[in-house]
Amino acid sequence: MLTLKNSFYVSRGIESVWSFLNRVEDLAFCMPTCKKLNVVDERTVDIVLRVTLGRLPIESEARFTITDTLPPKKLTVRGQVFMGRSMGAVWRMVDRKAEAEVLIELELEEVSQNQTVIHYLIEIKAEGRLRRIYDSVIKAKGAEIERTFVNNVNSRIP
Repeated sequence: MLTLKNSFYVSRGIESVWSFLNRVEDLAFCMPTCKKLNVVDERTVDIVLRVTLGRLPIESEARFTITDTLPPKKLTVRGQVFMGRSMGAVWRMVDRKAEAEVLIELELEEVSQNQTVIHYLIEIKAEGRLRRIYDSVIKAKGAEIERTFVNNVNSRIP
């Protein structure tokens, strides 16, 4: 299992942060690799994710759903990620039906009236060759993806 775990500060009150994170479209657009999205309902979104490793684009399709909430402290999102059609012959080694399960837990901690800490845990469960691809993405782009996510959240919360 691949795991990303960290925390960051947001210069907004906990209620503003909570409200923002519960809008599935807003949360999806904070994902650095999100290139396209379709809102299914108020808790579910289908997205296209794209990252480039060297000169090779890696595209996946995903469905994420907010599954649990404990207002205004905790939000759990679960998702399924499927290898996209753009992989073509380059990725024949990966079964096109390959998929990964994703768990995202966001916990909010109120520091002051205008400052909140977001603690996040992202777990990706992928098997076989697909796991090696995710390992490569995390190793090569993990820090950049995390940094961009933090910047996106901070810049998009009203």
